[in-house]
Amino acid sequence: MTRLRLLTALGVVLGVVAATAQATSGESCPEQTRPHATRCDQYFRCVLLPSKTHVWVPTQCAKGLIYEPQLKTCVLP
Repeated sequence: MTRLRLLTALGVVLGVVAATAQATSGESCPEQTRPHATRCDQYFRCVLLPSKTHVWVPTQCAKGLIYEPQLKTCVLP
């Protein structure tokens, strides 16, 4: 039963990533992160897939932090 729950949870996570990620073809990520257009507490992280495409995965900063594009990390405001 535990294995079935794990597989179900993995399927849900992969489905959410696939639904929210933006796929782009290319051999590597052009950059590791990029800022979100409207949310200072979020950014996009580039993930290279085995198919040699990459996806931009939306990522949330920890509570109280904002994404700093020049440092490419979340920081205190």
